[in-house]
Amino acid sequence: MATVDSFTFKTTLKTILSGISSILNPRVMIIFLFMVASLFTIAYFGLYSMLNVIIQSPATANYTAYYPSYIIPIALGFVLVEFFLFFYLLSSALEMKKRIEFKAGVNLSDAFLTGLKKYPKFIIATIAQMFLSIGGLFLLIVPGVYLGTKSIFFNIEAHNGETLPHSLKDTFTITKGYFYRILPVFILYSALFLVLAYTTLNSGLDIFWVYFLSSIILSFCVTAYTFSSDDLYHALKRAKSGVGIKSTLFHRMMGDSL
Repeated sequence: MATVDSFTFKTTLKTILSGISSILNPRVMIIFLFMVASLFTIAYFGLYSMLNVIIQSPATANYTAYYPSYIIPIALGFVLVEFFLFFYLLSSALEMKKRIEFKAGVNLSDAFLTGLKKYPKFIIATIAQMFLSIGGLFLLIVPGVYLGTKSIFFNIEAHNGETLPHSLKDTFTITKGYFYRILPVFILYSALFLVLAYTTLNSGLDIFWVYFLSSIILSFCVTAYTFSSDDLYHALKRAKSGVGIKSTLFHRMMGDSL
């Protein structure tokens, strides 16, 4: 029987490493590459067009184009579409990760279909997490770190099939008493993204490569953070209850009536 004391900083470290290693699975990697491509189209063809009056054309490195004013709302709409696509792919990647762990023999089409079914609650919970974290950071850094850490399992619970109110309540409940053991996951990936993004933006590389590398960095940090949060969630639940959480979750995912 597992005990609460079995959840230590070593457990947190293991979930960080397992979250990163999960991306390397070939089936997960395929979805991850789709995420990078989606983010790159946001950055280079959408966001860059929207924020700049004078822009280097994607068609040629030696041509500068003045985009008409109507390109701004078109680019904004494109960014929003790609934003939601990115997190749909993340939902599918998380589904693939779970099914690989449960040895469910899932293929890509199954992951995309199930990821789509779970996507509505997942994206709402994810956006809520972003508002809690970023909103807290605007108040002061400490509230942002606190709210980001306390809500770390919100989208995981939502992806597991729980209702949104229950997911939010449960993530604050399950993290109670474990804040400082969970905090490293939030801090590590936030710091990793900031350091890598700052280094890339100040590298002096051509704008194409800056956006390309930034897309990889952000995709990696978001995916690894989500995967590590998922592993951390199960580790904490097992430590608290001592029951086969993964087995219970598997039946829920498979639509078991029990």
